[in-house]
Amino acid sequence: MGGNLATNTIETRLRGIAELHRSNFLPSPTTHRLVELALKAVKRRYGTMTKQAPPLGKEEVLNAISELGTSRINLRDKALLWIATDSWCRASEIVAFRVRDLQRQIDGSSLLYIARSKTDPFYEGAFAFLSARGTEAVLQWIKEAGLRDDDPIITKSQRGGCALRSTQQLSPES
Repeated sequence: MGGNLATNTIETRLRGIAELHRSNFLPSPTTHRLVELALKAVKRRYGTMTKQAPPLGKEEVLNAISELGTSRINLRDKALLWIATDSWCRASEIVAFRVRDLQRQIDGSSLLYIARSKTDPFYEGAFAFLSARGTEAVLQWIKEAGLRDDDPIITKSQRGGCALRSTQQLSPES
């Protein structure tokens, strides 16, 4: 498999073989010293670097935002993209933001209060920055969706659903 498959693929297949043996209460051949040495040789010869697409830069995100229209779902997506690009928050933190967590600043920007975070084990809370343009987009979405203080900022929305008031919070996987 060396040279034909990425080392990560080979390791994934070895884990699958090991799990199959474990589930049948059999010893795994993947822990044999020859298998370990063979994998080490493949890594040494072909390397372990993975091919990954480069991340989006700020310019690409701003271009994507500018391409969005004024429909209900586009307003929601603009707010979501601005929050994500300005705050650098995790998906779980973004979907947890409530309208009350948005604290306006004199210069037009805002602070978003992060009540719970993966990196805050004692739930002391923290703040994330939201630019003036991001704040404007979020406020436009809040007005369009008719959100109240306790409602999540990022909610489910349907195309053409302007008459509907849906305040169901998105999941981080959505």
